[in-house]
Amino acid sequence: MGMRKSDWEIVFKEDFYKECGSPMLPIPVSMEDMLEVTQVNYLARDVIADNLLQMVKDFPERINTYHRLLVHCCLVAGGEAAHKGDHHRSNYYFLKAVDFAPGNFEVHKNLARSYQHLGLFYEAICHYQFVIDNQKNFHPSLWVYLLECMHAKGEVEEAKKLFDMLFEVMSDPKVNQKLVFGVLGVSILTQDNAPEELKNMFDRLFYDTM
Repeated sequence: MGMRKSDWEIVFKEDFYKECGSPMLPIPVSMEDMLEVTQVNYLARDVIADNLLQMVKDFPERINTYHRLLVHCCLVAGGEAAHKGDHHRSNYYFLKAVDFAPGNFEVHKNLARSYQHLGLFYEAICHYQFVIDNQKNFHPSLWVYLLECMHAKGEVEEAKKLFDMLFEVMSDPKVNQKLVFGVLGVSILTQDNAPEELKNMFDRLFYDTM
């Protein structure tokens, strides 16, 4: 990713900084980007992220001051790139975000998903597992993505064993949780064009809630 020399510093409206809980900080912008702003009246989040990354590269002592803003902008820029189907660019921003926030679960989830889209299943599994192992709340989508990556990596039997374990953990008092997991799982796997074998594993969740 090419970086540009920063020529200007601008401050956005307060709402912009509220998104990530950052104080109102000046953001460096290159002359090239400023000219684009005057034409379209909009500064894309990836452009903001690029300029911030360049600034902290040039002035590493500012990293702590801009930490929240930097991580947030990289997350948003990565999400926008993923939405456009540019998963290499998305992965780039999420990798930058994890460099600055190695313990941030949201960053790891997004980075894992970007690796998954790139077919780098080992890397995706590592980051999904990091969140699952360290975050106490049960997040059904993460388990679905993890199962999907294991299956795609050829660990079919291991994926089945993991699903069996999840099925047992969701005991009778958690029938609604089973149903939610089942609906979400089928939705994700359908969207990802996952193999029927993997989708069929979720049938047990529906039968068990009837």
